[in-house]
Amino acid sequence: MNKMWDLVTNELKKIFASRTIWLIFLVMLAAVIGVAMLTASSDVIDTETTYKSDWQQQLQQQNKELASNKKLNPAHVKQTIEKNNYYLEHNIKPHHYQAGDFVIDNVFLTALVSLFTIVIAGGIVANEFTYGTIKQLLIRPVTRTTILASKYIAVILFSVLTMTVLFILTYVVGALFFGVSGLNPELVFERPDHFVHRHFLQEGLLVYGLKLVHILTLGTFGFMISSLLRSSSLAIGLSMFIMFLGSTASVFIAQYDWSKYLLFTNSDLSRYYHFIGPYRDDMTIQFSAGVTLIYLLVFLIVAWYSFVKRDIN
Repeated sequence: MNKMWDLVTNELKKIFASRTIWLIFLVMLAAVIGVAMLTASSDVIDTETTYKSDWQQQLQQQNKELASNKKLNPAHVKQTIEKNNYYLEHNIKPHHYQAGDFVIDNVFLTALVSLFTIVIAGGIVANEFTYGTIKQLLIRPVTRTTILASKYIAVILFSVLTMTVLFILTYVVGALFFGVSGLNPELVFERPDHFVHRHFLQEGLLVYGLKLVHILTLGTFGFMISSLLRSSSLAIGLSMFIMFLGSTASVFIAQYDWSKYLLFTNSDLSRYYHFIGPYRDDMTIQFSAGVTLIYLLVFLIVAWYSFVKRDIN
């Protein structure tokens, strides 16, 4: 166990020794600030309205104004009115737009974590062969399986850490731009066919946690290609191809029954907790989790076999 921890620690040291990693965190911070500035100046997201003791009358008045405004997007009007009615029906006083809303609204920024994870996973094995350090690694008194496992664990820890940093950055920047209404306010969120009210941390950990599954799936694919082909550029390129084109392709092929067995129609489990919902009505989160798990096991088995069984030249 100590040997495994030493290997994992060594891998993390190699990852964070690179200046590129710190540039990555700066890019993340810049992206969050940029989105906050766009949100603050947006005409679509209401960041100005506050709610007082007469909040019921405020919401009713909002609904009347929205219904009579023909310039606004009808879908946005319908969504806002339904959300206001949910507040009224459940006697929940709404908060002003604040850090919690900003964190949940901008979960799409986890795409940055996907990119960073793909880069790390795609090079963590292949670079050992590229730079000729693989032989120095294999002369250690540990098995190849242990070495490969330590690298995969390092990828997982990097992803979790980066996701945590993004979550905290988004909350802090959101608090600076929009303020807060308590550490864990109760907020209303839209599901595929209804609204729910949940505490911010409960929703945030759920959505970001499910996004992490998607990120680790992409990272595991890159990890497999890195072990199989020993090329970081191919591993990163193919993983990015799936990341960027997978969701787009899924929209067009969702009409076919076989599409529900593909990786990129299942790995993003957060869709089940977003108003857009799954790609197909006959898909469930249990089904998608099962399909994703099968792909993960296949990727790991292929990575293990190619690393452990092949000769090192």
